[in-house]
Amino acid sequence: MLVKNKVSILKKDKLILLLLIIVEFVYFTLCSINTPPLLRAILVFPSLFIIPGLILLAVLRRTVADITKLMVESFFVSTLMSVLSTSIMHLLGFPLNPLNYSLATLVITLSLSIIALIRKIEFKFSRLDFLLIAITVSSYIVLMIYLNGLSRLFTPDETSYIADIRDIVLKGRITSWSSIFSSELTSLLTGRLFGFYLGARF
Repeated sequence: MLVKNKVSILKKDKLILLLLIIVEFVYFTLCSINTPPLLRAILVFPSLFIIPGLILLAVLRRTVADITKLMVESFFVSTLMSVLSTSIMHLLGFPLNPLNYSLATLVITLSLSIIALIRKIEFKFSRLDFLLIAITVSSYIVLMIYLNGLSRLFTPDETSYIADIRDIVLKGRITSWSSIFSSELTSLLTGRLFGFYLGARF
């Protein structure tokens, strides 16, 4: 009986990892072909700002139980990973586009998943945790669809902010800030351009 329980746990852990990989692969596929922006917008948050940090934390801890705490921590860790990867891609001259971001995230997810299997991580989620995840994901999708249908008038500050992010993506630099920092590494370490690097991720 004990052996069967251990086998069942291992199958559940592998199933969760497989589900996370599938989400990343679907997002990569959507970025590779011509798809409606709303579909990519729905997947960009979990794919880039939840899953990478979640798997990294699972690898480091081996046992994960508190789903609420895990999601919050995964968001912050994924955000740091996103900014760091944007800076590295920027330094190496890779185009900052959804395809490259999705490919990089897919590679990271696959690599961390292999390490997770080797370390035999364990997700101790209850049925209530899975219900919470289902409600959260469903609410997120409904809100994204609703907000997508609303008209939006950007303020001058928002327009300037978006223009600087476009300069990062299209020109590889921020025009309005170009004279402040001597290098991209300095820009990252100072933290002043954290929001621009994060915004470029979208």
